[in-house]
Amino acid sequence: MGRKVAINLSIYLSIYLSIYLSIYYFLFFLLFILFCFLFYFVFFCFLFISTFLSFSFFFSIYFLVPFYIISFILSLFPGLFLSLLSFFLSFFFQRFFSPLYFLYSPFYVFPSLSCILFPHFFLHFHFFSSLFHFHFINFSLSLCLLFLTLCFVDCFPF
Repeated sequence: MGRKVAINLSIYLSIYLSIYLSIYYFLFFLLFILFCFLFYFVFFCFLFISTFLSFSFFFSIYFLVPFYIISFILSLFPGLFLSLLSFFLSFFFQRFFSPLYFLYSPFYVFPSLSCILFPHFFLHFHFFSSLFHFHFINFSLSLCLLFLTLCFVDCFPF
């Protein structure tokens, strides 16, 4: 009798914990995404203003090509790191809390969003006037990472 009560209690506690953690992480990721959207909105406002008002735009394009390459390569690492982290978190929740899959499904959306929304301009924040087109290239490549990440995570057999 006591063993049956302990098993039922552990099942109820695991369900309660999974619901609590799912709601907590889901709200955390929503706040993170909202912060990134606001952050990028302000950033692109400054980017538009500085791009169209800059007189040294053509000179700075040729001068900052090495910074484009270095900052693009380094800007991929934070998004990929967060993708791997959220992938392992989703694996953990699917492995141990599989009856509540629909509650922690945002973990599958977050890897792709992190590749796009993670701010990568900390390396070149003072080059606003010359990075207008580079950010759109980076954004399109991040969309490719989005597609590949979602395909890998959704098709990976557990």
